[in-house]
Amino acid sequence: MVEYLAGFVDNNEILSKTKKYGGNLARVIKHMHITLVYKPTDTVLDEYYQYLGEIIKLEIKKYGNDGINEGLMVEAISENEKLQKYLNKVLVNTIPHITISVNDEQDENGLKVGKPVDTPKLFIDENSSYVKRTEKFTVYAKLGIYVVDGEKEKVKYTIC
Repeated sequence: MVEYLAGFVDNNEILSKTKKYGGNLARVIKHMHITLVYKPTDTVLDEYYQYLGEIIKLEIKKYGNDGINEGLMVEAISENEKLQKYLNKVLVNTIPHITISVNDEQDENGLKVGKPVDTPKLFIDENSSYVKRTEKFTVYAKLGIYVVDGEKEKVKYTIC
């Protein structure tokens, strides 16, 4: 089952470029990415397949770490006009981001406190003490799909 459509980045590059801003939290994300669509419908998948394997540029805008989530606010850019329109459409009401790491603490109900889905909250208050403007840098992401099949999970860049 396809969990999400995303642009996957090189974890080592992200970790190396953000090291100076602070330490990582307990759980570093295995496949760092910018989510484009979570739980896509078949119609959304059909439209997306033409972009599998394409490379997009991600301009890093800000770094944030509140002790629960650590991440980057990004802007997604493509030289392909059609792909750029698609990116603009799917990211229209979101704060595009990459989750770097989350903590492993649990609340009183035993639920994890640090969740990648909460990373955009880091960037809502621009004056927050846990948000830092970064030196401008760019990373590249390869468009793919994240698939979960029972206990197995994998990133795919082709349809088959």
